[in-house]
Amino acid sequence: MAERGPELRGSGAILAVVWLCSLGTAVAWQGVFFIAREQYAFDETRRYLLAVAGGAAYVVAALLAGRAVRLLMRNARVRQRGFLVGVQIGACAVSGVAGALPKEWTLWLFMTLYALLTGCMWPLLESYVSSGRSGRDLVRAVGRFNIAWATAIPVSLWAMAPTLEQRPLATFYALAIIHLVCVPIIGGFAPSPAPHGEPELGPDAPDRRAAARLLVVFRVLNAGSYVLVSLLLPALPGAMESMGIPVGWRTPLVSTWVLVRIGMFVLLERWHGWHGRWRTPVWSCLALAIGFGLAYAASGPAMLVLGLALFGIGAGGAYTGALYYAMDVGSAEVDAGGKHEAVLGAGYLVGPVIGLLVVLL
Repeated sequence: MAERGPELRGSGAILAVVWLCSLGTAVAWQGVFFIAREQYAFDETRRYLLAVAGGAAYVVAALLAGRAVRLLMRNARVRQRGFLVGVQIGACAVSGVAGALPKEWTLWLFMTLYALLTGCMWPLLESYVSSGRSGRDLVRAVGRFNIAWATAIPVSLWAMAPTLEQRPLATFYALAIIHLVCVPIIGGFAPSPAPHGEPELGPDAPDRRAAARLLVVFRVLNAGSYVLVSLLLPALPGAMESMGIPVGWRTPLVSTWVLVRIGMFVLLERWHGWHGRWRTPVWSCLALAIGFGLAYAASGPAMLVLGLALFGIGAGGAYTGALYYAMDVGSAEVDAGGKHEAVLGAGYLVGPVIGLLVVLL
């Protein structure tokens, strides 16, 4: 009997690594701006520049992830599992340096190198999650992946809150330990992800041409959501201070949109009436636009929370659709995940560029 694929063995290990690594994602793309303000007194301009550096590095890494894996496998016989182990060790090292050396340059080093490493890591993890799957099985796999990484983000934002005022760099020590813990868990992975499953057949099978068009729409919408959130997040530390929100409550309040997005991921994993429907990108777009407008113009905590909640609804729909169609149309390859992550990275890059121009003007 042939060996069963990684989608049927080791899925618990895969989702565990996804959850743990997402703790670091929360630090790198949301919490780091609060660390920069508290530890190094970064103003809004430097926070946007920090975000630009990370976004640019992430885009490059995500686009080159598939090519780098193939090159290593051909020249050094390194499997995807070994590549992931190397990424974890590198992420542990750069996090440790940022925590141990209280110098401003280590924060820039962390942002760029961590973005490069995770830009390679996430496409690989996505290919493991979706390998051997198609149709409804792929919807469920994408849903479980989304729930796994999304639930880690509010945990990270709440956990770092007590240390922000007195020991902001303690978060980096915790992050280094987390990546070390991931190394033995990756041993439960198959050496490489399995190929994509066979497409669904029959009257309920998805229209492949419609799926390709929806992929384009969701990618644009998802990129837009990351442009907006990366424009919003570097501005929030200063805005929250002007609202009189205590330091210890700032990152928990930011997690509002993440918590709502988790609820959307759970809903869309259970209810499959959203995919193949053009109404899904419509309501996602409306929720994103209204939510961002309210949060960006907020004059008090209540308006800010309402805007972040609406934004979370739209972001949940946009992300789920983009990842599902990327894996479905892209046959679950590393390059498919790489393109999906590159779109996110482009949002992380464009948003801060816009914010920086606004500040300078």
